[in-house]
Amino acid sequence: MLISTEPTAAADRALAEYPARVNLAERLVASRRDSQRTSFRGPGFQLTFQQLDRLVRRQAAGLCRQGVARDERILIALDDGPELAVMFFAALAMGALPVVLNPRLDAAAIAHLLADARPALCIVQPAQAELWAAAPGVNTLDAGACMGWLEASHPDDLWCEFTEKPAQAPVLIQYTSGSTGQPKGVIHSARSLLACCEDFAVGQLGLNEHDVVYSVPKAFFGYGMGNSLFFPLYVGACAVMDGAWPSAERVRAVLREHRPTVLFAVPAVYGMLLEDAVEPQALNLRLAFSAGAPLPANLIRRWQQRYRPNLHDGIGSTELCHIFATSYPDALQPGKVGRMLPGWHARIVDAAGNDVATGESGVLLVKAPSMAVGYWERPEQQAARFKAGWYCTGDLFSQDPQGLLTFHGREDDRFKVFGRWVAPVEIENLLISLMPDLRDCYLVAGCTDEECRPVLFVRANGAADDLVQQVETLMHAHLESYKRPVHIAVPSEIPLNRNGKPDRKALARLADQLLRGAAEVRAC
Repeated sequence: MLISTEPTAAADRALAEYPARVNLAERLVASRRDSQRTSFRGPGFQLTFQQLDRLVRRQAAGLCRQGVARDERILIALDDGPELAVMFFAALAMGALPVVLNPRLDAAAIAHLLADARPALCIVQPAQAELWAAAPGVNTLDAGACMGWLEASHPDDLWCEFTEKPAQAPVLIQYTSGSTGQPKGVIHSARSLLACCEDFAVGQLGLNEHDVVYSVPKAFFGYGMGNSLFFPLYVGACAVMDGAWPSAERVRAVLREHRPTVLFAVPAVYGMLLEDAVEPQALNLRLAFSAGAPLPANLIRRWQQRYRPNLHDGIGSTELCHIFATSYPDALQPGKVGRMLPGWHARIVDAAGNDVATGESGVLLVKAPSMAVGYWERPEQQAARFKAGWYCTGDLFSQDPQGLLTFHGREDDRFKVFGRWVAPVEIENLLISLMPDLRDCYLVAGCTDEECRPVLFVRANGAADDLVQQVETLMHAHLESYKRPVHIAVPSEIPLNRNGKPDRKALARLADQLLRGAAEVRAC
C-alpha cells in the first residue's frame, strides 16, 4: 500500500526555498541578532535572541582558536540549559558536527561513543569529568557560566566566519537510543532539519513567535532536540529548558512558572501529570503533544476528561529527524497514530517487499525531505535501512480507508510461541480497551533455555491480586491460548530507559527471571 498526502503550500515553499549553501546557526540565530525577544528561559535564566547571538559568536571563535576543524565531532554532554544551546549552535556556526549526548552516561557508554565518534573536543559537566578522563580535549562547563559571559563585551562578540555548507551536507550527528543494539550515529543535513521545521513545526502544528514551547524530553533525544533547539528558533518562539531530570513535581512547577503554550512529552509524563492530579488551571496549553512511545487510548480518554486541549499523538524516528505522522490537528482517534505529514510518502510492505492491502499489517517505509544522510560509519546497516530514497522504519503499521495509521509495534518486538507470531502491542491495546483504568500494560517475551512465552506487566489502582484475576479472566475470554501470558506481574514501577521510554529490554530480563524461577520450582 502506497500512502501519500498532497503537499501543502508550506511544504512546497520549503522545498523551493532551500538555499544551495546554508549555515544553520546563521539561519536560526544570527538572523535574529537584533531581537530583544526571549529565545530561551528556564529556572534561573532568561536569554534574548540578541544575547544568544553574542554568546554563539563568542563560543564559535573560541572553538576555532582551539583548532577544531570543519566536520570534526564535538561531543556535548550537558544538562539542558543555555550552555548546551550556546555550545550546540557555536559548533554549527564554525562547521563542526555537534553530537548532543545524555550527560548521565555511564563509563561503558562513554567508551563506546568515544571510539565510534572519535571527537576533537568533549564538553562535559564538572561532576562527570572523571568519567570522561580518557576523552580527547575535555572541557568542563558549569551551569550558569554563559550568563556570566554577558556581563562585559568582547571582540569575539562580532565573530562572523560562519561556515556555509551544501544544504545536503552533514551538519550534526544524533545517536539513537540503542533500544535495538549499540547506539548508531545518524547524520543529518541542514535540508533535513529545515524540512522538519517547515513541514511539521510550522505547516502541521502551526508554531509561531508567540508560543512558549516546553519539551520534557531532553535535547539529547532526537524528539527533544527538535522541540527545544530547532522549532522555537525557526519561528522566533521561546523555548523553556530545564536541566533537572523530570518528575511530576518538577514538570508541574515548570508549567506553573513558565506557562508554556505548547507541551511536548512522552506518554509516561502525561500519565504522571494525571496521577499527580495537576490542576487544570495550572495549564496554559493550546497544544499537548505525545511521542517517543505508543500513546495508550485510555490515556487519551483520561486526559480528555480532565484537561483541554486534547492530547495528540505522533510517531517519528531519529533517521527521519522527528515526527512523520500525527493525529494533529484533525485525525484524533484513540488507538490510531494519525496521518502522514502532507507531502510525505509511505509504503506498507510484507516480508517480500510487496505492498499490503488496506487494513493489513506490514513494515512501514517512508520517503520524506527530512530523511537523514545516513549512518555514521555503518555502511552495511545504512544499505539495509536506506534504499532507493526510502527509509525502512522497522515498525509495523496498518492503514484504514480514511488514511489513519495504526501502530502494531516494532518488527523486532514480535516473538514466536509454538511457531506462531505474537505482536505485543496488539495484545496491550486490546487489554487497555477492555480495562480503561490501567496505568501501564506491557507484554514481552520471557525466555528459558527451552522456549519463549508471553509475560505481562500491568499496573492499576487497587489490590494486585484483584488486578491479576481480572486480567486473567479477560485474556481467557478474548485471546487464543498461545497469546495468553503465562505470568502476570504487578511491579511497583515500570523501568524507563535514558529517554524516558518504557524499557522493554529491562522488562524482558525480568520476564526471563520470572520464567526461570518458575521452571526451577517445577523442577523441584
